[in-house]
Amino acid sequence: MSRVQGHVTGEQILRYADGELNAGESRAVQAHLEACWQCRAELTGIETTIADCIRYRDALRREVTPPEPWPDILPLLARAGRQEPVPAWRKAAARMAALFRPAPLVRWAPGALALLLVAVLVYRLRETPSVKAAQILRQAVNAAELRKEGNRPVQVQVRGSKWIRTAAHSPAELAPVAAAFTAARYDWNDPLSARSFAAWRDSLSDPIDAVTSRACGVSGENCYQITTSTASGELAAATLWLRAADLQALEAAFDFRAFGRVELSALPEIPPVVSRAEPAVGPPAAPALPQPLPAEPLGPAAAPAPVTAAEELRVLEALHRIQADLGDPIHVSPAGEKILVSGAGVDPGRQQLVRSALAPFSRVEIRFTDDVPPAGGGTPAASEARSGTLDPLQKLLEQRLGGKPALDRFADRTLEASDAVLARIHALRRLAAAFPAAREAGLSGEDRRSLAALRADHARVLQHSAGQLAQVMLPALESVGYPAPRVEGHLAADWQSACGELLQTARQVERHLGALLHGASDAPDAAARLAESVTLLKLQADAYAGLANAVER
Repeated sequence: MSRVQGHVTGEQILRYADGELNAGESRAVQAHLEACWQCRAELTGIETTIADCIRYRDALRREVTPPEPWPDILPLLARAGRQEPVPAWRKAAARMAALFRPAPLVRWAPGALALLLVAVLVYRLRETPSVKAAQILRQAVNAAELRKEGNRPVQVQVRGSKWIRTAAHSPAELAPVAAAFTAARYDWNDPLSARSFAAWRDSLSDPIDAVTSRACGVSGENCYQITTSTASGELAAATLWLRAADLQALEAAFDFRAFGRVELSALPEIPPVVSRAEPAVGPPAAPALPQPLPAEPLGPAAAPAPVTAAEELRVLEALHRIQADLGDPIHVSPAGEKILVSGAGVDPGRQQLVRSALAPFSRVEIRFTDDVPPAGGGTPAASEARSGTLDPLQKLLEQRLGGKPALDRFADRTLEASDAVLARIHALRRLAAAFPAAREAGLSGEDRRSLAALRADHARVLQHSAGQLAQVMLPALESVGYPAPRVEGHLAADWQSACGELLQTARQVERHLGALLHGASDAPDAAARLAESVTLLKLQADAYAGLANAVER
């Protein structure tokens, strides 16, 4: 028997496994295999490969239906028997080639496929937020072009202070903000737009994107929230909120490494007002014919009619569209044949916005003074509320919330929600004072529906803000031992009287919240009363929203 380095040859092992050796050769190979682990391992490998091929063939038969019946091989065998016999070594080589060709595929195909699927999954998980952010931004840019969206006025909030910036006017106080945007290579000329955000994002070498959905805007609309962060540059992260309905940018927040945080919110765009001195477009008018002189001299001109409730309502609607009825010291009052719109200490950009919004109204007189209105005794600022040494209740609250930064965020969120609630209630109170039941009854059906829509819009945002205040405040109070009690949230049947009840509850919340954040001596009692008043305010806001919607329908 031929051997190579004292071992059985591969051909002999293959023929032994196939049963093609004679009895003597088979016994000799078997004896060698019993004593040689190397040749025995080679035999095991061959048998394993044959078994893999058989299983692979059976799997193919179960999964793949042959296009036509298998051919009858008996005639082929008979014809092959009449031909010249093929040498054994050639048959062995053919079998070896047939066996070893599919083996790598059979052994490695499942593992390779699994690795490929894992790689695709990881890639998709890593790339999906970036792809989604790019897609939403591209659609938002296209939508803005279709709307022919101009440079809208923007409210800028920096470190608790707010300014109004328009395309024609930017307060001098915003010069450092403009410098921060310029250093970050972000377009300060139109900062609240998908185009500027996308241009900055595309310029980054290492953008990290996150896309979520949340409520945004003054009315709590459903929005896409796109946040892009980077490890390089002056701007560490930027967030843009796009209204889901039309992909219009409503809010944005920018976290600069050196300058800090800047927040933007959109104000409605004021359409250009055509000067009344400009000639009308169209063919020239025919020359006027001479009119005959009156037979008798004309009497004195009739006195202008006093402004109507409908005219005042139109002015209030125009101010509401630019949110000038929220928090601004702007007052509207009829004065004979004029509607007086006055304000003290109003930002110059805000003044320009109000003048543009009211330009179409010929019977409006605007008076702004530079006097700063006296500060009220409202809720303290967040920095003032957190100054000084914490009392035991504040220390416990800090511990439950997770440290001083968490307490600071809690104070900021509660004060912001409380301010939003009060702004809407004061706007509703001004409407109630301007349109008592008797004056409302004198409006036309269309004007009553306009007033109801204006009231319902305030009520909807009030409900949202009161819900946010309760969501932040009540769990924190419960964690320090002051759970929300059971209260009744009934309101008066008429919306004018209900506004007064809302204002009374909101002032209670404001007073107790100030005592808690200031660390007053009666802070524990204030915490209990605060839990009660916040719960009552949430119930009353829900009830008022239902009342406003019912009246609107």
